[in-house]
Amino acid sequence: MWLLAVYACLAIAFSAQAKGSNASSLRKELGLPSNDILARQNETAFLRMLHVDSAQAFYNAHHKDQFPLLLEELSSFSMQQQREVRLRFGLLILWLKGNFGQPDNVLFQELLAETTGPEQKVLRVNIILIQSLFVESGSPDLLIKKFWLVHEAVDLMEKDPQAEFTNKGMVLGTIGSIFYQLGDMPNALKYLKLSTLYAFSHMAVPLNTIGYVYRKLNNLDSSDVYFERTLAYAEKTKDIAYTGIASGNQGENYYLRKQYDKAIPLLETDARIAMARNDLGLASNAQLLISEIYLRMGDKEKAGTFLVLGRENNLRSGQYHRLPLLYTISALYYTMTGQTERAIESQDSLKLVSDSLARKAATIQGMNPELVYQYRKSKDQAAQLNVENAARLQKRNMMVLVLFVVLSIGGLAFWIFRLRAQLRMNLLLQNNQQLEMTVAQAKEALNQMADNLSATNRHVTELKESKSEQAGLELLTVEK
Repeated sequence: MWLLAVYACLAIAFSAQAKGSNASSLRKELGLPSNDILARQNETAFLRMLHVDSAQAFYNAHHKDQFPLLLEELSSFSMQQQREVRLRFGLLILWLKGNFGQPDNVLFQELLAETTGPEQKVLRVNIILIQSLFVESGSPDLLIKKFWLVHEAVDLMEKDPQAEFTNKGMVLGTIGSIFYQLGDMPNALKYLKLSTLYAFSHMAVPLNTIGYVYRKLNNLDSSDVYFERTLAYAEKTKDIAYTGIASGNQGENYYLRKQYDKAIPLLETDARIAMARNDLGLASNAQLLISEIYLRMGDKEKAGTFLVLGRENNLRSGQYHRLPLLYTISALYYTMTGQTERAIESQDSLKLVSDSLARKAATIQGMNPELVYQYRKSKDQAAQLNVENAARLQKRNMMVLVLFVVLSIGGLAFWIFRLRAQLRMNLLLQNNQQLEMTVAQAKEALNQMADNLSATNRHVTELKESKSEQAGLELLTVEK
């Protein structure tokens, strides 16, 4: 029997060890240290860890089936820790779930409710930032939802400009990029340039987006400056993705200037890196531009080759916003090669897609997200103020009630005290009157006794002075 018990214990131990090994493998793939190390990290190091670009690690993870076990380990460990560590682990779980395609809005709301104090403002900003990273922006409603979310984090930072916020640059860069998507170029430049004042792991994003903003403003010289800075930063940090993106953007600027010889090699670099990363939408953009360049240069054969590649990758990417470029270049190619019907089809498709995207843009701009946000914010603040006023009023009423009760009890006690004092005084007066009557009676009795004694003394004197026998007998009686 005892052998069976030992065997069962060993089996449980080996099973636990196997599970731990599997979870450790997933941790290693994600670059996630042990729970003890995580618990000992300071807040800054912990929060910066969550914003390292680890998307590729999540994508290539081989132990994704162990994700529920990892969540269980983190949850069990955090429940035994102090509040500060428990909140950080909650943020870590929110981040992991988002990266594994399981965003948890309930957990997000719980973390927000737990981080309302001034000592948790840095953690709160990062909670909002992480949640915003997993909000898609493919539709106007989702883009505005993301905008409002990040705006909340920016407001928190602007209320306390002297505080040191971890990942402040990323927060500012994120809202700057959203302003760019919303078509608000002044605010986009404002926040994107502010974000570059802070060193963070995604610096290439705001630098590159500033280049886009200047291109939108038809300032290609300034646009070049920021695309060059993006490329230099990407090469320094060995960021292959943005090496390709910045190269393609510089190439597109040369394309807009009609400097085709300079544009082609840069766009080819972009397309090659994008294909290696399986970013089909980005690759198609570069390939379609190369196709148009070759058309402008009169090389229809190469133009057709790149148009086929660009169309295939464009359609496979499913990125709707890239379709206008496809139909524009397709219409141009078919026109220049004498394929009139296909050119008309492409122009019709272009009009349809352009109208759809224009309505989408009009929806966003018509809503004026910044104005709507400020209006909603003011309503929230008014509602909060009403709640606070109601709480203060209730507190005041309670204080008045307590004061009334205290005064009533005090008045009643005072009245009882005076009543008892009056009763004691009356009793004292009655006793004093009784005493005075007793004293008067005693005095009267004493006076009577004195009169009697005086009369007796005179009688004795008279008897003593008398010589009769009768007087002698009476004197003897009196003396007895």
